[in-house]
Amino acid sequence: MTPSLWLPRIVGAASISFGLYLAYAHHAHLREASGAAFWPSVQGTLLYLRRADCRPVRVSCRIWAAYSYRVPRSSATLPNASDTSETHTGTRITFADEELLYGDWEPIHRTYHPGGVVQVFYNPQAPQAAVLERRVPFGRPTPWLIWGCLGFGALMFALSFLPGAATWPAGGRKKRPITATTGRPSRDM
Repeated sequence: MTPSLWLPRIVGAASISFGLYLAYAHHAHLREASGAAFWPSVQGTLLYLRRADCRPVRVSCRIWAAYSYRVPRSSATLPNASDTSETHTGTRITFADEELLYGDWEPIHRTYHPGGVVQVFYNPQAPQAAVLERRVPFGRPTPWLIWGCLGFGALMFALSFLPGAATWPAGGRKKRPITATTGRPSRDM
């Protein structure tokens, strides 16, 4: 197989693989958020809130947060137990903090204040898993990027199978003779 045949196939397969990876990762966040629709909530305390790499020229924005919360123990059956709750520390704001956009910082900064009370949603089966907001940040370019990678990959892969689409015409590429005076290929052919 010549490079003109395998190169579009490799590019197409890589683009399709990347698009499928993005689709799977985004779907996993959506699945996690839909499973959290019935998570109970408790009051917690926001320990800190800050941002990094959050400029208007960047689309994404990394927001760091930490909060503590107390979850009632489900196994506490002793009537004279004085402390029937577990203390946990959470760091997730949403289910996809790595996908937060620059525009998400201002609403989050207005809503949450360090030292203030926050509502924490936690997983009853694993109380250490918690979020402040049961949502997945969804950037406008996300579906376009997924479908663009899949479409471009499918197009490249399909074009590699069309006869003559990625090869030179019969007889191969004709080489033009180089002229002695200019050192460039002549236009006579």
